[in-house]
Amino acid sequence: MNRIGFILILLSTFFIVKAGPQVTFNGKTAAVDTLTGTWLLSVPESVFGTDYEAIVAIDDSLALCTIEDSVVIDHYTFSNVQPGATYHLCMVCGSDTVAGNDSIRANDTIRANIQFTFWPVIQIYGDFVKRPYYSGTVVYTHPDSAMQETLISRVRWAGSSTAAETRNKHNFHLKFYNE
Repeated sequence: MNRIGFILILLSTFFIVKAGPQVTFNGKTAAVDTLTGTWLLSVPESVFGTDYEAIVAIDDSLALCTIEDSVVIDHYTFSNVQPGATYHLCMVCGSDTVAGNDSIRANDTIRANIQFTFWPVIQIYGDFVKRPYYSGTVVYTHPDSAMQETLISRVRWAGSSTAAETRNKHNFHLKFYNE
């Protein structure tokens, strides 16, 4: 992979703090930006300008899922997918909410915006500190693949000035342990 391609992939990175109810679209889990409430789906570039039929799998913790005010049971057609277009997602948690997630209770409503990209998306999970490296995982979603690859990693923030508590952290080191 060339340097420009790697930089573009990193620009598509989203940090996920806590997993909630799971919804997949054609077998892929969206990258969730918890700061903006955006769910990013990586799809082939040929999808843009067309209607995108997605098989939607909803976990048992959700009592109701709607996209653009249409109830979603097992599929949804996103009309005329365009860069920057937003589709409104609403989920109501049922009584079987995600175990151990104190922030989500029965009948809680989760609202998000779904957007599409044709760039690969990298999601980084873990606890990040200055030293030492901590265990984490990296989920790589390629737009032309139906699968998401999960890589075992060790992560730490890089740079002594970045480690300051008041600083936004952008630099980090990753070590991968998959074959």
